[in-house]
Amino acid sequence: MNAGIVQDKLQLRCIREIKPDEIKRDLKDDACIGRSTFCGVNHTGIKMKVKGVNLGNWLVLEKWMSPALFEGTAAVRIPVPYFIFGDREPFIGCIKELDKAFNGAEKYGLQILIDLHTAPMGQNGFDNGGICGVCKWSKCAEEVEFVLSVLERLAARYGSRKGLWGIEALNKPITEKAWKLMDVLNRYPATDPEMAEGSGPLTLEFLKEFYSQAYDRIRKYLPEDKYMV
Repeated sequence: MNAGIVQDKLQLRCIREIKPDEIKRDLKDDACIGRSTFCGVNHTGIKMKVKGVNLGNWLVLEKWMSPALFEGTAAVRIPVPYFIFGDREPFIGCIKELDKAFNGAEKYGLQILIDLHTAPMGQNGFDNGGICGVCKWSKCAEEVEFVLSVLERLAARYGSRKGLWGIEALNKPITEKAWKLMDVLNRYPATDPEMAEGSGPLTLEFLKEFYSQAYDRIRKYLPEDKYMV
């Protein structure tokens, strides 16, 4: 029998042997986190189920995933880390990649909103802040100054670029009310509990002062048609 036919039959048998409840549970989980569940079989007929991430809409566009791409897009928001300039070991900088993004955006008539997405020691304790369960950035004056310096350097580098729409000073800094509502420490348990000690929300007083300083340090590099978020 043709090897390809044997392989197909083994794979079909593999799929049939997975319990329906298991499939439903996996599909539900996958839909929540953008994960894919694959069923396969090797050359000996041993079945396997692999959980992974599907990179759909990357090399092959699929309209249902990103309908906005087919409706016309004028701007793109690019999250960047606080170590973007490569001056916080052991992290690797990525400023050259942002340069390339600007070159591409300007070539195709797009504008970029630079979003400073993370802060050292965490500004919200979320996983997208880069360090789960840790939120102590606002309590360290040196790290606050470091973030302000990153914003100022970004503004100086891209302020005059045609492709710049604006700069977002910081992604989702968490306030006291949101900290309690989201139950951050239980929702995003810290990998390093010792590092997480002393974590807590940012006060409104702190945020007012931070945004005031950030505005002054960014605005001096931005033309009137560029924005701070």
